[in-house]
Amino acid sequence: MNPIKICRNARERCLIEPSINSLRFSVKINQMDKLDEVLTGKFTRFLMLRAEHFVVLQRQPAEGYDISFLITNEHTDTMWKHKVIDFLIQFMEDVDAQVRSNANEEADDDEELVPC
Repeated sequence: MNPIKICRNARERCLIEPSINSLRFSVKINQMDKLDEVLTGKFTRFLMLRAEHFVVLQRQPAEGYDISFLITNEHTDTMWKHKVIDFLIQFMEDVDAQVRSNANEEADDDEELVPC
């Protein structure tokens, strides 16, 4: 089965890798500057250290991505499929909103520092 790559831009993308009995969903989070890179690294590390609490989260992301989820046939047998999909969508929306709010705060901070 062929992997599917979905890109919003060069810095934001996701990779869906289906197989016979599982699916790996990897996300590259938008990082505008060094601060975003540090924050994203700390956030994903925080989540990966607690991967056992997030049943579908992998401890190591796919190469070139920030975070990966592995959904196996066991997960789809024991969990509601639509809830797993809702979780992934909500996760991506929350991370995107957080990164955008951080970028807006940085833009506001830059505007405040400009002399009149």
